[in-house]
Amino acid sequence: MGYPFVSTDIAHWRKASMERRNSPTDINYIPLANNDLPFATSDMKGLQIKEPLESGSLGNTMVFNFSTSGQKDIKFSFACINELTNATGILIDYSVAAGAPVWSTSGLASSTLPLTNAYQLFNIDFSSITAANHNANFKVRLRFTGSNMTVDNGNRITFNNIAVHGTQLPLAVEENFSLQYTVYPNPVTDVINVVGINTTSAVTFKLFAIDGKQIKNGKVENTQINLSDLSKGLYLLQLEADGKVETKKISKN
Repeated sequence: MGYPFVSTDIAHWRKASMERRNSPTDINYIPLANNDLPFATSDMKGLQIKEPLESGSLGNTMVFNFSTSGQKDIKFSFACINELTNATGILIDYSVAAGAPVWSTSGLASSTLPLTNAYQLFNIDFSSITAANHNANFKVRLRFTGSNMTVDNGNRITFNNIAVHGTQLPLAVEENFSLQYTVYPNPVTDVINVVGINTTSAVTFKLFAIDGKQIKNGKVENTQINLSDLSKGLYLLQLEADGKVETKKISKN
């Protein structure tokens, strides 16, 4: 229930819904993940889950589907507060399977996180679960537990500053720094220039997001690569010529 209902749908409007709201906390706030913007209480959106938390055999469920490609030592963190609901905890499990999820708690230090009426940090460590590494199908599921979860007083549980952490795995192709390319400007706005190209050799490139996912590839034309279509953030630019590979970390403005 909840969205896509509107206020005229009285029976369903804002029932068991997930909605955005300004609910500031600096717990787990990571400036690097927000273009280095400082914490601002005036505009700190979170996600609220409204009552009822259960209805018959149904229950409020949040599923986070994120690729861990190119990453290991996965951790999932967030700040959370219980605002007067009957929930006493968050149930957590995960799936590493392609297609339909196969939920498991194997390897987790705890599968229940205790809720309180103040924001607190939850940090779920998947680093001992090898199947969570370099997995394009990794999913985390959050549900709620407590007594009389069908109560509907309009109360809520609010999440903020949700983050995924990992350690970058080496790229599949071994780097060879004998090429000694230079790229500029860095940070780049539209076009990046590559210095050191031998005009008699074809130079190709692959561009990876910081999580290791390839998002762009092609040939370096006239010693330039157009990156105007990229979103702001950090990337890995892999240049290859004559069987040799070099990787540069670049920033997009």
